Parts: sequence; C-alpha cells; structure tokens
Amino acid sequence: MIPSFGTAGCDVPIETQFLLLEARDESSIHDENSKTKSENTFYILFLPVLYGLYRTTLQGTSVNELEFCVESGDPDVQTSLVTEANFINSGDNPFKLIRDSIKILEKHKGTVSHIENKKLPAHLDWLGWNTWDAFYTNVSAETIEDGLRSFSEGGFPPKCLFIDDGWQNTAYEDDEQFTEDTKFIFRLVNLEENAKFKGEKPCVNLHHFVKSVKEKYGLNCGIDGVKVDVQNIVETVGAGYGGCVALISHYQEALEKSVMRNFKSNNLICSMSLSNDYLYSSKKSAAARVSEDFMPNEPTLQTLHIAAVAFNSLLFGEIVVPDWDMFYFYSDHYTADFHGSARALGGCAVYVRPTTRDCLFNDPVTDGKSLLKIWNLNKLSGIIGVFNCQRAGKWPPVPGSQYLHPPGSAPSLECHVSPQDVEFLEEVAGESWNGTCAVYAFNSGSLSTMPKKGSFEVCLGLLKSEIFTISPIRVLGHDIQFAPIGLLDMYNSGGAIEALECNDGESAYMVKVQVRGCGRFGAYSNTKPRFCTVDPKEKYFMYNALASDGLLIINLQGECSFRDMEIVY
Repeated sequence: MIPSFGTAGCDVPIETQFLLLEARDESSIHDENSKTKSENTFYILFLPVLYGLYRTTLQGTSVNELEFCVESGDPDVQTSLVTEANFINSGDNPFKLIRDSIKILEKHKGTVSHIENKKLPAHLDWLGWNTWDAFYTNVSAETIEDGLRSFSEGGFPPKCLFIDDGWQNTAYEDDEQFTEDTKFIFRLVNLEENAKFKGEKPCVNLHHFVKSVKEKYGLNCGIDGVKVDVQNIVETVGAGYGGCVALISHYQEALEKSVMRNFKSNNLICSMSLSNDYLYSSKKSAAARVSEDFMPNEPTLQTLHIAAVAFNSLLFGEIVVPDWDMFYFYSDHYTADFHGSARALGGCAVYVRPTTRDCLFNDPVTDGKSLLKIWNLNKLSGIIGVFNCQRAGKWPPVPGSQYLHPPGSAPSLECHVSPQDVEFLEEVAGESWNGTCAVYAFNSGSLSTMPKKGSFEVCLGLLKSEIFTISPIRVLGHDIQFAPIGLLDMYNSGGAIEALECNDGESAYMVKVQVRGCGRFGAYSNTKPRFCTVDPKEKYFMYNALASDGLLIINLQGECSFRDMEIVY
C-alpha cells in the first residue's frame, strides 16, 4: 500500500483502499496565499469496506469515473447485489474525519475496533532488537548473544528481543534448486527449533536459550509475544474456502485468541497485512507494520519508506499502532539521522499521526518542491518532523530499481512550520492555555516562543531533517511562564515527560514534572527559578538570565528511570 496523488478520477489507481478528497471554494483555489484557505477547505473521505463475504476497492477510469471493485476471492462465492460497498463521510478537519469514520464503522460493522479501544502491547515502550537485518536466516544462538553483548557494551541494552526467521525447523523441496531468488522459500517441517538452537550448553533448546539471555542481559520478558509475518499470503488461497474475506476473518480471530490464550497479553505484531480485509477484521491486534519491507541497502527506498509510512498511517493509525519496520544504521551511515528521527517521531504509543494538513495532497518524493512534515502528540506536548525526501526514488518502490535524479545539483527546499500543524494540541495543553508555545529545534538546539498561529521558515537539503518539540506554555502567578521540553538529546524530547503539575502558593510558585529517562532535561522559563530538586534532593541547574531563549537545563544522572522534579520560583 503506497500513496498516490491526482486531480481527476483517472488518477485513482486500482486497489485503492482509502481516498481522501480536498474541496476548496473557487477563491482559495486560485489564490494559494489566501489566509482563509483552511477555513474554506472541506474534506470528503471514501472508505471501501467489507460486506459479508466481499471486499471492496476503488479504481478510476480513463473517462474520470470512479468504480467500485467487489470481490470474494473465490469463484464459487458470487453475488449480484452489494448494498454497503463504500463508506462516505465529510468534514472540515481531515484527521478528526478519519478518526470519527473508523469509530462509526466500529459500531456499525462490528468487525473492527478503534485503537483507543484496544490494549496496547507492552513492547511499545521498550527499545527492541530484531535479528533479521543483522543475520537474516543465518541467525543462531551464538550470533544473537554476540549482538546482545555488543548492545550492552555500547550502553544501549535492548529490553525486547525479536528472533526473526531462521530459528524454525525447515527444509527445501527435493526437486527445488537453491538460488538467490528461492533462498527464502522452504517448507516448515515441524514446530520445533532447528539444530542451531539445540544441543549442548549454552543452548540446550530455544526455551533454555531465551531464559539464559534474559537473565544475562536484563530483558524484560521471556517468550511472551509473537510477530506474524507474510499475512498477505492468506488472501491468495481463499478459493475453495469461502473466499479471502471469510478466510482472513477466521484466521485473524483465531490468531488474536491464540495470542491472548498463550501469552496472557496482547503482544502481537501483524506484518505484511495491508489489505482492507485484514484491516477491517482487526478487533484486538493493536500493532502492525504499515509499509512494504524496508530494505536498508536499497538507495531508492530510503525516502520512499518514510513517506509511505506517513501517508499509510492516516488510515492504519486509527486501528493499530503503526510499525515502521526495522532498520540497522550505524551512526556514520548517511541516512542514520534521517531514519532514526522518523521512527522516534512516529513510534509513540499515545497517538501516531501522519503528514500535516498542508502536506496531505503534496507528493514529497517526486514533485521536486515539497518537504514532508509529520506531526505527533505526546502526553504534554506536540512534535513536528520535517524531511527532504525528494530526488531519491520514485513510486512504486521496487527493489533493485535504478533511479536517475533530475540533472543539476539538488536545491534546498523550504516550507513553513507552525505550532498549529500539530492537530489536537489543545487537548494536551490544558484549559487555561492562552495559545503560546515554546518551540525547540533538535538539531540546532535553538529555543523560541510564538503564538499557535505563528510560523517560521525551514530550509533543508537532500536527505536532511529537523525535529521540533512544540510545548504549550503554562502561566503561573506573577506572569511566570513555563513549558517542559523534555530530554534535549532525544529526537522526541517530549516523549520523556509523564506528568506536569503547576501550583500557586502564598510565598512560592512550584512546577512538578515527572520525567522518564536520563540526560539533559530542558524547559522554557521566562524567569530564573530559586531552586530545583530531583528525587527530592536539590539539584544544580543552568539558566542564563542574559540569554533571550529562556532555556533551563537540569542534568539527570544515574539510572534512566522515573524522576520527580520540582522547580520552585
């Protein structure tokens, strides 16, 4: 599933599962600089849905008509009448429109649940390591332990380990020749681990191995969850079994029940499950990959992957927490920051949101002029990521494809960023918020303040990005202004803030902040505090009263755990 852009019916590709239209009045269409553009914009949403044993998709025609394609996936399952093929809704806020539409479908259809009504997997809060890109099917007990040791020695031990393909007991067919194209095509012999995970110590069997690395490297769990890959294959074998919709519905229900029964929790990641017959059969599964495979050695997929996940999250983010797929870049890889910041921005368990409203109908990969902007919400702040994805590939992403970028040097591109790019920011700002925000830029380390409707210009070169934390300013007595930024050395600084409380006293004004993690904590303050405490000892802080940015810094040392801070004025 990838995004597509157009202005006519013929631009709608086959197998379209989500169609969002933008309608503006004539004056704002002809005046791109109109200040009333957003006020005169309306959005229309088409969601092809499931109807009994049938799934629906959309497709355009050469004469600009829009067709419904209804199929069962089984030649023996046919009908001449479908009364609920497509859900249509409209509104002036595209994100609220999509959210409300999924909630309506949840009540009306009863086959899908909105993400707010699902139990989130515990692994969403942990740093995890997946063995696939490191070892592929050559994974073994020895290579996994080497990897865990390397992470620990580097100071970043993962709390969650995913042993990907390569541990199962499999075999190739006798008459099948092994080639580069068929190396991943084999048959499962049984449900036991293969020889690489059995034998003498330190790996008597897979169970013993997992227990030993849990004790040695402090993993948070034993075997308590599962990632189920290649789910799209179920859609291709529906003939003779009632069709793809019926088969996927039964399959997904059985999978979700099995996970809850065996692991006593909703620790399930669905993968390669981008069809709407899976999506609208998802009642309990709360995490799913929302892109094609990310292939880190393919230069044409670096920007396409980020853009595809951002746009696919428009729909999928209302039903599951989008999984961006793994990546394995070293700090000196040319796209390390590019992908690291994107995943930090999109990986929050509170809300996972896609492109900003002004980027919804721009192609950030091929139009040669648009930057990609992604927004998200933390518990007490917002975040905006800006990425230059141009001149590095074309739709659709094809492994091994050659891409020749346009002649000439790649110019830097510009866009405007505003706190109002973060939708629903008022929901985390509090009732007394006056609309003023502190804006912290991760790469430049700059801090500024502006009203919610203010904006500033961002200029980025090819494969460059910048992350902005948008924190609503709280006002205490005597016009004391405070806004928590979070851990300044983390891409998503505000993701570290768990709680905030502001108290006005007779002789002092106090801000209480609960922070998760360690490192440099930063906040905006228009006044120098009298003192600061952390658990509950008084702590040295940095504040330059002569500087104009109002940046307050407290260094949180020791264990990266929950900290209770008090800032007193």
